[in-house]
Amino acid sequence: MNNPAPKKRRPCNDFLQFPAAPVGIIAAPGGQELAAKIDKQLVEQRRYLVKEFPRYEDCPGFLRDSYIIDTECPRFSNGEGKAVIKESIRGFDLYFVSDVGNFGLEYVRNNVSMSMSPDEHFQDIKRLISASRHLGSRKNAILPLLYGSRQHKISGRESLDCALALQELVNLGVDNIMTIDAHNSHVQNAIPNHGFENLHANYQQIKSILKTVSDFRIRDDLIVVSPDLGGLERCRYFAEQFEAELTAFYKVRDLSKVINGKVPVVEHRFFGGYIKGIESFDKAYKDGMFQNLFATNACYASPRLLEAEWFTSVDVSRFIALYIDCFNKNESVSRLLDNTLKIRALLEHKGLL
Repeated sequence: MNNPAPKKRRPCNDFLQFPAAPVGIIAAPGGQELAAKIDKQLVEQRRYLVKEFPRYEDCPGFLRDSYIIDTECPRFSNGEGKAVIKESIRGFDLYFVSDVGNFGLEYVRNNVSMSMSPDEHFQDIKRLISASRHLGSRKNAILPLLYGSRQHKISGRESLDCALALQELVNLGVDNIMTIDAHNSHVQNAIPNHGFENLHANYQQIKSILKTVSDFRIRDDLIVVSPDLGGLERCRYFAEQFEAELTAFYKVRDLSKVINGKVPVVEHRFFGGYIKGIESFDKAYKDGMFQNLFATNACYASPRLLEAEWFTSVDVSRFIALYIDCFNKNESVSRLLDNTLKIRALLEHKGLL
């Protein structure tokens, strides 16, 4: 008896699955600007999907003018705060957006204007999650800058802030947490039974570099340098894509002292071989001179920085909107985790490979 050939399985990331529930974006005060950009990208993206696949038009709440839920985080005169959700969220697939590094946001405490700290931003997102109770279908936290991520391991008797923060979020009912370029992705071990997506904005950054630096070429003397050993893994990815040499600086610390809770850095040493022009490189480093600086808009940048002619803001709002759309439809986000093929195609298109 001849067995029939197995049917070909439909790929799970082809934008053909139906959404789990209507999307609701809830922005903490520090994440409102980023959330607005994500919202705009998601609206455009879904209009395109409805045009290509008309059956999505029948999905409740799939296509709206905005996915942002109206909320407020007022503060009392002594600085204490609360969260208020001003419209129905029952049955929504909720995405809480916060930029814990937004130091440009201020509030008044005892008649004194105060810049919001990461701790206060994190409290606000917890308040909003708490205010949603169990009314949403799922709760997802979008923290492009992962709160407490610089304190991801213990040295002696000190707190493990990042792990504690992740556990606080899941204890409040968060099902999945998304971040971009986590300082150390091993912190996800603190919540092994919950989702943790560490996305990388490599493609968006390389695309911005090629667009901004018109004469960029992959030369034999191109070197990718990490400012410290903590960033070596991220720089390794860039070096492999550019087929360039990789090196780094490392911090020499005085282990006999602890100042303000930290072991002081006494010197930055270069970890690698001889670089032609190292004297001019040292001088440029000490004088603060460089050609271009690229940073994503996932974290706050001051107006003064944005206006600088040497600074380029790399927009990752579409990237995050793609993540929301995939996750909302229970589709694979693997293509967002690894952009190698897209980067290689871009470099080949530019004639750099």
